[in-house]
Amino acid sequence: MSYCLLGAIVGVHGIKGWLKVEVFSDIPDRFKKLDTGLIGGSEDKATGYEVEDSKEDGSPALLKLAQVQDRN
Repeated sequence: MSYCLLGAIVGVHGIKGWLKVEVFSDIPDRFKKLDTGLIGGSEDKATGYEVEDSKEDGSPALLKLAQVQDRN
């Protein structure tokens, strides 16, 4: 299986677990099309997270993962 780097987490947004993501893809609403995203420093250390929601109308994009409920 091959993986594609779609973005980098650059910060948090608010207190409900939203992440700021610098998007590397040129496909509009790329994160809306994802069920699961892998997050980690490398493929062998990546963990799968369910993508709950995304807002890609600004820069950076905002991403909400189902398993992350707060900014901690």
